[in-house]
Amino acid sequence: MKNPFARKTTPTTESPAADEVPEVLGRGTGLNGADIIELGVSHAACLATNRIMVDGAPIRFALRNPDRVSPHDSGWSFFAGDENDVYMDAVSNHGVYAINTVANYDPVIIRILDEAPGTAWVRNGDILIPEPQGFPEPRD
Repeated sequence: MKNPFARKTTPTTESPAADEVPEVLGRGTGLNGADIIELGVSHAACLATNRIMVDGAPIRFALRNPDRVSPHDSGWSFFAGDENDVYMDAVSNHGVYAINTVANYDPVIIRILDEAPGTAWVRNGDILIPEPQGFPEPRD
């Protein structure tokens, strides 16, 4: 998987090995099941990186892929912004989560969840704003 925001990223080290991260919610996430609250948002699937779900980094980039939207897949992907292509190529560095779970890690996404597929967002302080360069072009 290529990071669509790679033009903005800097290389990062690998996430901690699976045995160095506590197993919570079956994926080594930082919150345990009792910490996840219902936020009144979708439970459809989305992609989020371990930089967010394990390391606790804020969501700095979000995009809604129009090719993935279905009743069970929201099309949303969330990135901390420092993931490079090598990091993203390792399937253990990202996972599929319910949007509600990701919103518990960083509620900044709640405001954009109803935005149209084919949109991209970048963090500006405590909010996500439309990505000035628009939805990223597919990369090889």
